[in-house]
Amino acid sequence: MRRRRLVSIVAAAGLATIGALGLHLWRANAPAQHGVLTRESPRETRETFYLKTDEGFDNTHPVKFPIPFELDRLEWHTDGNQTAIAIRFTNPVSPQTLQKAGFCVEIVARRGDDALLLWWGHNISPKLAPKLTDAQAIAVDYRTNEAVAWGKASFAGDAVHLRLPIAIDRIDVAYLRYSPSKQASEEGGRPQIVSILSGTPPPWGRRVLSVQGGYRWREE
Repeated sequence: MRRRRLVSIVAAAGLATIGALGLHLWRANAPAQHGVLTRESPRETRETFYLKTDEGFDNTHPVKFPIPFELDRLEWHTDGNQTAIAIRFTNPVSPQTLQKAGFCVEIVARRGDDALLLWWGHNISPKLAPKLTDAQAIAVDYRTNEAVAWGKASFAGDAVHLRLPIAIDRIDVAYLRYSPSKQASEEGGRPQIVSILSGTPPPWGRRVLSVQGGYRWREE
């Protein structure tokens, strides 16, 4: 009886190992996935506002600021367990903007039924990963709000390139969040969504998904 039970346990363990190995080999040999998101048409207005709320409810008022650049194109490619993403802005980011502004790109990607938020930012970091730098990107599981993969990023002129050690099935939408300065961020809360690139929306519609917990301005 004990021998039969031992044989059953060994067999079950063997099947589990074979299943895990099979899944790994399937991912490693799966066909490459890729796609492109582009903006539909130029915006007529290139300014927006934030609500200044740091002086109390009775003194809340809008503060306008220009939008110096927008998302123009996003191209992604998954091969095995690696995903590369190239993001193009409408024009190069000026040195003045780089010095003062804080902005980030949040990308809603899908892996099966799970939503992943692929995140990169300049001068700001998500509070769940406060030490994240311009040279890094992360993938966040939207259900748990935990970073499940850390990758590399490079930014120059009008382009950002991300590489993450994670496989995805598709990208639904990308948001550019922007704040003109640290002061504006302190006065009006999180950076505003100023540009969007969208794929085909699901039949049940789409809502904005964002890294939970907000962002922090990086230490100078």
